[in-house]
Amino acid sequence: MTDIRTVVLLAAGQGSRLRPWTDHLPKCMVPVAGVAMVDRLLRSLAETSVERVVVATGHGAQALRAHLEEWSRRFDIDEVPCSDFATTNNVVSLQRALAVVDEGALIVESDVVADSRLWAAMTRSGRCALGRFDAESMNGTTATVDAAGRVVAMHLGGLGPRPHGSWKTVNATSLARADVALLRAGLESCVASGATGVYYEQEIARLVAAGSLSLRAVDFDAGRWFEVDTPDDLAIADRLFGAYEAPSLARPRDAARSWA
Repeated sequence: MTDIRTVVLLAAGQGSRLRPWTDHLPKCMVPVAGVAMVDRLLRSLAETSVERVVVATGHGAQALRAHLEEWSRRFDIDEVPCSDFATTNNVVSLQRALAVVDEGALIVESDVVADSRLWAAMTRSGRCALGRFDAESMNGTTATVDAAGRVVAMHLGGLGPRPHGSWKTVNATSLARADVALLRAGLESCVASGATGVYYEQEIARLVAAGSLSLRAVDFDAGRWFEVDTPDDLAIADRLFGAYEAPSLARPRDAARSWA
């Protein structure tokens, strides 16, 4: 079942760590195993009830705009330009994108590649995509999850040690209409205060901590996923997604965990 009809794709950033691939392309158009990351995402979502894609564009906007024309036969595509992408963070691009969204939405960062069934699981509202956190190879935002699969806390990267048993966020969150409104208001407050250089996860973490936002974990380790930030990441993702007949490449599932 699904109740998400709109996807917000954050694709404004420069992707500087992925150069030279991103010298002339937006990050989401970089191919993984021969297929652009944005096409992998939209192919998966085309199998669901998602009808609208709101895209925050910046670096390489013209190329992405032209590339998405072929998808306009399947989705209503709305572009939200972010011309100040080089001097602001994704708190700004998401705030602008949510300004044109008045319903539940799946928020996705454009550098995540994952199996179709994982994206299908994210088309229910109140979901947060998570995978195991490996302190040696991962950074960024993590989350603490209770036995029932509820996200009870989020921990921003670089702000102290992670609690034992933390999970890595996979940069995909689905929200009901009321929660979109809450997040939008919080982001607007951040931007109005001049805090344009922070990550939007800061506001999600605040809402979770306050008990204002309820999220259930979706176990992305049940399939294949990868976040592509660097050329080394790209090489790993190429191997992972270029071997569709090799189930051994999928991350093993923890049999003791029952949340979906």
